[in-house]
Amino acid sequence: MATDVTDEPLDYPLHLRTNATKTLLLTFTQNGSNLNVSGRTFRAQIKAQPEDSTPLESFTVTFPANHTPKFTLTATEILAMLNAISTTANGATAYWDLQMETSSVPVVLLSGQVHIVRGVSGA
Repeated sequence: MATDVTDEPLDYPLHLRTNATKTLLLTFTQNGSNLNVSGRTFRAQIKAQPEDSTPLESFTVTFPANHTPKFTLTATEILAMLNAISTTANGATAYWDLQMETSSVPVVLLSGQVHIVRGVSGA
């Protein structure tokens, strides 16, 4: 997915299942050109409520190729989040954002609701 770096974060809802790992492989652009993100720090967190100070979980961030960041949550981490916030056995809603630090200033690139559901097969 290509994401344009602007002043306003892109509303990007996530749909997570407890029996599947979630991976986001993102390319960032600015003014139509790929943005070189080497040396940048990224943080992507999920919280029960946007104002919470402690995240339920954080994505693992790696740079597998071409300085393209990869954000990953395992099925085990997703199940733990569901168990921590669910008021029903079937699903829950949380909130997330993805930030990139530029000159020590965090810029929110993506944010939105997180819909967590129990997978049918497996966990």
